[in-house]
Amino acid sequence: SEFLLKSERIEILVINQPFAANLSNAVFDREKVYVNICNETDYFQLVTSIIHSDDLFAITGDNFVAGKNAVQRHIDFLRATFPSRVCEHENDTVLIEPLCTNPQIVGLLNKYWKYSCFREIKIYDLNEVKNHRKKITSISQERIISDLIEQVENCISGKSFRDVFVTAPTGSGKSLIFQLPAIYIAEKYDLVTIVVTPLIGLMNDQVQALAKRGYHGARTINSDISPVIKQEILQEVFEGNCSILYLSPESLLSRSDVDQLIGSRRIGMLIVDEAHIVTTWGKQFRPDYWYLGDHVQKLRRTQARREIEPSPFIIATFTATAIFEGHEDMYHETLNSLHMIDPITYLGYVKRGNISIDVKEVEVKKNKIEYEIDKFNALISMIKLALIRNQKTLIYFPTVALINRFFDYCYSQNLSNEVAKYHGQLDPSSKEEAFFNFLYGAKKVMLATKAFGMGIDIPDISIVSHFAPTGNVCDYMQEIGRAARDNNIKGHAIY
Repeated sequence: SEFLLKSERIEILVINQPFAANLSNAVFDREKVYVNICNETDYFQLVTSIIHSDDLFAITGDNFVAGKNAVQRHIDFLRATFPSRVCEHENDTVLIEPLCTNPQIVGLLNKYWKYSCFREIKIYDLNEVKNHRKKITSISQERIISDLIEQVENCISGKSFRDVFVTAPTGSGKSLIFQLPAIYIAEKYDLVTIVVTPLIGLMNDQVQALAKRGYHGARTINSDISPVIKQEILQEVFEGNCSILYLSPESLLSRSDVDQLIGSRRIGMLIVDEAHIVTTWGKQFRPDYWYLGDHVQKLRRTQARREIEPSPFIIATFTATAIFEGHEDMYHETLNSLHMIDPITYLGYVKRGNISIDVKEVEVKKNKIEYEIDKFNALISMIKLALIRNQKTLIYFPTVALINRFFDYCYSQNLSNEVAKYHGQLDPSSKEEAFFNFLYGAKKVMLATKAFGMGIDIPDISIVSHFAPTGNVCDYMQEIGRAARDNNIKGHAIY
């Protein structure tokens, strides 16, 4: 065996010295390369990088697929073998500090959103959360926007970079937070931003909203668009006339070569909007979300190895809700699934002060039909009161069959002129008609499945009601968050 190992292509490393626990921090004062280990492949690539460079590496393994104990053994081995080259890094809370406001950023805010200043967002102090304490502070939207731009510029200049993970309550302007830097990096560096989002309605809504504000560089490719129009959109991307491209995960995964999407241009950011779906829907009925991370990692490495202007890109995730640690740790599961690199993390304050929660009990009866009719009557009473008060009302149902039965019941109660329905089994024209009737107030009540309203800004919904329990607490917070997006409205979640 010794003879077989005597090759100039094989380097033998002896890991037998004890872990150097009390090294002086002085050796770690220079600039570091931050590495997030998600799996064994990442670990192998890290070892290769350490051997073939003189860089100092700061390692984190919070979302290592085999667990924290397994990655800790890896990190201990590396720290013992390369004592002055490797240190351990833990994600810190973000630095809350005054910003030197970039006039170009404020200029874009004023040009397209007609605002002169950024909104404040409440967030949890991440260091306190890790110690099981809840401390709340406020930051400006600009803080996150500046982080996104800074990390993109780090990619361009060849510096180490970090991804970005954001949760913020509905109505806090999450779309603006990634759309504004997307416009900035397009104008300054000719970079493309790809936004992965789950629903066609959501894509169309955001593209149309940007167009109404005067920005015409956003497009969407989805199954409703003909092949001819898709090719025209791709040509716009190639020529630089489109720099924000909305895609479903299925559309992204169907193109293994990034050049098929953007030609000779480069990706600056890949945004995963409604990122809670990566873990909740990916396991159930959108398997493309389950494979999204591996595909994005491949695209990132491919772009970083291009012959002309090689550079990686950042991944940024946005959602209203994500469970942090505990039994259903959506935060670390999302980091792991998407192979995010040492993300700058903002955990937004969950509670919405202008929404009340009202739980009403309908007496359980042995006869299922009688019980359903009683629940229908409870909803009818709620609808009639809401109509008197001119309150726009969204009612969630767990199945299409229940929606249809209740819609027929509304017809029998002479309410059909006030009620619309929206679900996946309707044809596109019927869904579009129902959506616009509700949006513009021709119908005051919408009966829908859980997908309706995700990320779509309908500011004047007063009531969000649930006929039956929803999937989990995150889904419930997402759904009731569609009420009172206009802060002047008092919202009601009626269960």
